[in-house]
Amino acid sequence: MKIKDLPKIDRPREKFLEKGSDALTNSELLAILLGSGIKGTNVKVLSQKIIKKFGDNLVNVSVEDLMKISGIGEAKALQIASTMALAKRIFDKQNSLDNLILSAQDAIDLVSDLRDKKQEHLICLYLNARNALIKKEIISVGILDKSIFHPREVFAPGLEMRAAGVILVHNHPSGDPNPSQQDKEVAKRTVEAGKLMGINVIDFLIIAKNGSHSLLGDIKNIQLIDTGYVAEGFQASLFDLLTDADNSPSGVKNLDKNKKSVSTLRFMDFCAGIGGGRLGLENLGLECVGFSEIDKHSERTYREFFGDREKNYGDLMKINPGDLPNFEVMIAGFPCQTFSVMGQRKGMKDDRGQVIYGLIKIMKGKDLPYFILENVKGLVNHNNGNSFRVILDELDKAGYKVYPKVLSSLNHGVPQMRERIYFVGVRKDLVKKGREFRWPDPVKTPKVAEYLIDTSKLEFNERKRSYETFIKFIDNKYNKGLFKVDDLLKQEYLILDTRQSDLRLYNDKVPTLRTGRHGILYVKNGKFRSLSGFEALLLQGFPKRLAEKTKNKINDIYLLSQAGNAMTVSTIESIGKNLLNYIQS
Repeated sequence: MKIKDLPKIDRPREKFLEKGSDALTNSELLAILLGSGIKGTNVKVLSQKIIKKFGDNLVNVSVEDLMKISGIGEAKALQIASTMALAKRIFDKQNSLDNLILSAQDAIDLVSDLRDKKQEHLICLYLNARNALIKKEIISVGILDKSIFHPREVFAPGLEMRAAGVILVHNHPSGDPNPSQQDKEVAKRTVEAGKLMGINVIDFLIIAKNGSHSLLGDIKNIQLIDTGYVAEGFQASLFDLLTDADNSPSGVKNLDKNKKSVSTLRFMDFCAGIGGGRLGLENLGLECVGFSEIDKHSERTYREFFGDREKNYGDLMKINPGDLPNFEVMIAGFPCQTFSVMGQRKGMKDDRGQVIYGLIKIMKGKDLPYFILENVKGLVNHNNGNSFRVILDELDKAGYKVYPKVLSSLNHGVPQMRERIYFVGVRKDLVKKGREFRWPDPVKTPKVAEYLIDTSKLEFNERKRSYETFIKFIDNKYNKGLFKVDDLLKQEYLILDTRQSDLRLYNDKVPTLRTGRHGILYVKNGKFRSLSGFEALLLQGFPKRLAEKTKNKINDIYLLSQAGNAMTVSTIESIGKNLLNYIQS
């Protein structure tokens, strides 16, 4: 019987679509993979034969074994074997993270006991193509401060293991992690031999009581914490990098400097909104490796700004930290409405108030070095200050020294009176003795005229009432002898906040943007007009080149709310700059 002769509900593909994978047997799942049977045998029967022959060992099946089954040629055998290998690889990656070496720190963690050795040891970590550890082996043990070895002692075992790459690690009993001239010569000789043997020397590490050192990090001019290794893609060998360095104007002199550039620190953007926090850190040269946002409208704006390069991991309360890429800095504007004076102020009892615990779970799961969090100023006094104290206590218990402070965007690059509470966190083992994180100093506020420039939206729109009615409304409700509407209309860039019980006037600055109908008006060409979404983005520090991407694409109803929820780009940039200075010092 052919598959097409079976009832639809019994056909593997239709059954999968109707009921999902759990409703199918192993042979039916394999049948979908194969796609078609062979002459005289339909695909279901063929799949049953394969499952019966190999059973659970199918995951390790070879092409040769599969081709022993009548009718299975090389193409189908490759199809099955490669799928099993991919599934096994993904499973191993998810369930055996400890054996993956994806950074210099991962390698150092495997040999941390070397710090206290009184003699020099040289250890080789043999890796497969996915950077999974095959074997850790001691190559040589020296006397006091000398360790002599021949490259064949490294590569002969590697050839037997079919290793794709090696990482060499040795210790300095003196406590100084900086490479000696002998270290550089040994490293260069070894990477040249690796090139000839077809085994990639990924890094040459030195470990000592006073720190650690990466030759790869030196060549790439990045500090140890940023030195990552490529598991899926192209990993340049030290041979190629050394050759490039030799041919550069500065030559190998680069290897003599223990530079601490943090330009490639990685971060993840949680409660991302439209990416104000991300942009502030990217302006400093940090690299975003992913984000988390559940609002589809915000994600659409985020994608307009940053494209589709990074994955959205969705609801952070459902994230398994092990599924996230490696990163060193968390940026998160966790939900503020539950603490805001504009909301119901349910605080920690609200689902949104629980998000801080989701962030802490990720911090602990990734052993995160640093973070920057943001919330409304109202959090500080919410519930008589109890919510604020609970958050600080939880972060302290998670292992962080936390620096909280209320800052106004008005003092950090934009003419907006936006006060927010910021938390900068440093993992306690990274806290520098005798040195505290320093908050950025205020800067001169720009002129508001630079931001209220949207010539595409000059129409009046205040709850869709007529302009004449609105003038009367202003006169009757707000004019208490302090000013006349006619006088107001002669002003330029005079900001009015109609949300307040009394009309407030702001010269050369605007009140904080809020979600929903913002209620902020200003004078333009002798008339009151409301802010556009474009202008709201500018007032949050977004550059014009990005704000212009939203024109004719994102409705102002969404954009004004998104801008009200966003972090001020310039404020995050100022905080981030001082955090980097702290890390580098």
